[in-house]
Amino acid sequence: MNAVEEIEKLQREIEEISQDITQLEQNITSLQNAPPPPPPNEVPIDLDIPETIKHNYLDESIMKYFQPKPTPPRHQQQPKQANPTPINDLELKENILYENIYRMFGITTFPINQYLFSNTSDTILGLRFETYSQFSHTYRLPYYAILRKSTTTSAKSDTATVTTWTHTAILNRYNFTDQENLSRFAEIVYEALNKVQYKTDKFDGLTRFTKDQFGLIGDAAVFEKVSYDSQCQRVNLAFLAKKSRLDLELICSSDVIEIVSFSYGSGVDERLGNQLVMCKAILEIAR
Repeated sequence: MNAVEEIEKLQREIEEISQDITQLEQNITSLQNAPPPPPPNEVPIDLDIPETIKHNYLDESIMKYFQPKPTPPRHQQQPKQANPTPINDLELKENILYENIYRMFGITTFPINQYLFSNTSDTILGLRFETYSQFSHTYRLPYYAILRKSTTTSAKSDTATVTTWTHTAILNRYNFTDQENLSRFAEIVYEALNKVQYKTDKFDGLTRFTKDQFGLIGDAAVFEKVSYDSQCQRVNLAFLAKKSRLDLELICSSDVIEIVSFSYGSGVDERLGNQLVMCKAILEIAR
């Protein structure tokens, strides 16, 4: 190959490279002028770990076990409590949301400042029990139990005593020792509370009964008032009557209705028979 042929070959290669460069420049220009691509539809994964539940929204009766009140100087008056303000902090709302999620499990524990008690060597634990009402479709006010474990040391052995402080009357009949299982204790209490809530929902449902459901004329309510104690052991059903008073009282155990009694005022007419028929039907439903 002579020098002329080599020069022609180099010129052809230069032309090919120039064409490639021109094509690349056109591609770069088109990419720069193109609109940006739409953002992906994937939701970013939240890797933030929520803060520890602070339990700042519990019943006032046990707030003293969480936050000790500071003692102001004698010459300084107690400041007035500020009115509650709406919760606008997103982090605080998330914290409350997590706490409400934990409520769905029924049984939760919460820490207590043991230095509020005289003997700081005792172990303090709080239990909270949640019940759900199928009648109102809401969570009822929670039940609380505060447990204290005291250890007495003697020459022979160490003795552990567990004391149950209760804010709920239903817990009074449940006691346990250190040898028994704490989780079993909580399950027994929770089961009893659910039975009470079940009975409460049943008796609250009686307020929706109307006369036409029992073959009587009219759609008026059957009961004027339904009342019961905290454990739903004594229930009073007051019938809606214009001229006379008729009450149905039930004494219930945890599972059955044991005693049924009626009380009525003066002026009871022949409609009493119809009301007694309704009572019988209601008792069959409430069993």
